[in-house]
Amino acid sequence: MDSTLRHTGTLLPGAGLDDILVVGPELESLWATPPLDADFRVPGGLPLYVTGDAAGIAQGIVQAAMTGIAAATAITHTAARLAGAVR
Repeated sequence: MDSTLRHTGTLLPGAGLDDILVVGPELESLWATPPLDADFRVPGGLPLYVTGDAAGIAQGIVQAAMTGIAAATAITHTAARLAGAVR
């Protein structure tokens, strides 16, 4: 993954690693189901969400969109909660 991120800088000149907010590798032909909570977050405290086909729940664009929306909603709620705690 590190080499992929470093290669991105050569494809997008001027876009350093600090500028990359989301990386979405495509994993085809895999159907493993990673452990996820109801928000599609990997347990363990890391801010890592697995959505789309990679979640191993279903395959297809509609399912990918729905899992993405669910994860985005959870991320938004977490960010709002943390912003409220900072104030």
